[in-house]
Amino acid sequence: MPTAKSKLTPDAVEIRRALDVLFEPTQIIELRAFGTKYGTCVGFYSDRDKLASDAVKISENASTPAVFWTLQEIHPDLLSRSPDQFQRRVGQGVATTDVEVTRYRWLLCDCDPVRAAQTSSTDAEKADALKVATEIRDYFSFVNGLDGYNSILADSGNGSHVLLRVDLDASPESKTLCAHVLQSLSQQFSTDGTKIDVTVFNPSRICKVYGTVVRKGLATPDRPYRMARLLDVPLTLSVVPRELLDRIAAEAPTPVVPATENQPAVSSATIEQKATKMEQFLKDAKMEHRPRMEYDGGGCKWQLNACPFNPEHKAPDSYTFIRASGAMGFKCSHDHCVNNKWEQFRPVAEAVIGHQFAFVESGNSPLAVC
Repeated sequence: MPTAKSKLTPDAVEIRRALDVLFEPTQIIELRAFGTKYGTCVGFYSDRDKLASDAVKISENASTPAVFWTLQEIHPDLLSRSPDQFQRRVGQGVATTDVEVTRYRWLLCDCDPVRAAQTSSTDAEKADALKVATEIRDYFSFVNGLDGYNSILADSGNGSHVLLRVDLDASPESKTLCAHVLQSLSQQFSTDGTKIDVTVFNPSRICKVYGTVVRKGLATPDRPYRMARLLDVPLTLSVVPRELLDRIAAEAPTPVVPATENQPAVSSATIEQKATKMEQFLKDAKMEHRPRMEYDGGGCKWQLNACPFNPEHKAPDSYTFIRASGAMGFKCSHDHCVNNKWEQFRPVAEAVIGHQFAFVESGNSPLAVC
């Protein structure tokens, strides 16, 4: 086990092995890294040797937290955005979006230990995540009696991944199906110490590159940096049929809809007034964001460039919003931020502003929150 001071180096052989295991020979792959000394880096690759070489270069720099790639099939035209090379300090619109994915090839079950943000896991926390991942693999191995489905087991650096082979189109229906499957598996297998990340269902979701270094916070003897790697790759992998996924998804818990979501819509003029206030609020708080988007059938939202609770959570993962009812809110799609709502977000923003922000003029009714 590496110590906090030992130097980890990315493994080109392991990266090539993962490429051969996870991707078709002609498949285009996006490589992405956040928080590097060059900012966000993105590249699209058909040349596997060049991808492996670039992944090593970006991962061996001590300032790089992690290197990721797209797991699913993406449109081959994306190669022209940055053919077989990393672009540095890329802006909006370069990385793969859901509509640019052509097919699901994998269902990713990310078993992540519960711990403080921006920290690596301990050996005990990793062991708990591995236990949960093993239970998920056993479930699929015996789900149809003798006719089960093998899966890949991987080390994510701080937890465990289970990769199930699927074959689904990238339609909204498939996206919903994958979301419900993960919710169902989380209900069955998540523990107090390890949670299955239910947010990794969308087709453009990225996954750590196996064979690269994972750095969270500062390395310590009990919370060291580690390598993401494949642990067990079966000789054969059967595609999990849609019928079984439907059956598992049907067991997903029914979401509880907050009362604010059922409130009647307010006028477009009121939404515009509140949106203007929200944009001033974000500006004063120095929170960079993407342009205003439609939301909730009459409301609007702003995707934050980085979540204020964890800067590794990049757009579009966290956002502020105004519902059609006029209720304000904040959400980050990551499990570690699930309890961060508007009540937690507003004080963080106002700490930067230096005073309480006046969302309403004197004498007006306060804005609802959700």
